[in-house]
Amino acid sequence: MRSDYLLYIIAVICFLLAFLIFFMGYAQSPPTYIITGGEVTDLVIMMFSAILGAVFLGLGYGVRPKKVTPSPPKPATAKPRKKPEKEAVKKRPPRKKT
Repeated sequence: MRSDYLLYIIAVICFLLAFLIFFMGYAQSPPTYIITGGEVTDLVIMMFSAILGAVFLGLGYGVRPKKVTPSPPKPATAKPRKKPEKEAVKKRPPRKKT
């Protein structure tokens, strides 16, 4: 598993925690404080988890693998011409004098 996926998962968990603390703690009447029993402490924990989620989101974006861009084609260079190989020549038998 790539490390950026793990960082994204941690960021989502932090955002969900902040969401739950915010809406579960302040949507009820009379308000019941979920974590500590204090309004200010719950607000600080909610803000801290939201900021921590943003940090993990940025870290995941920073460590993701980059796209590999192909290098530009190299300019064509003149290839040295190969010398044609000489074919083996059969020697003729000497002529008979008549």
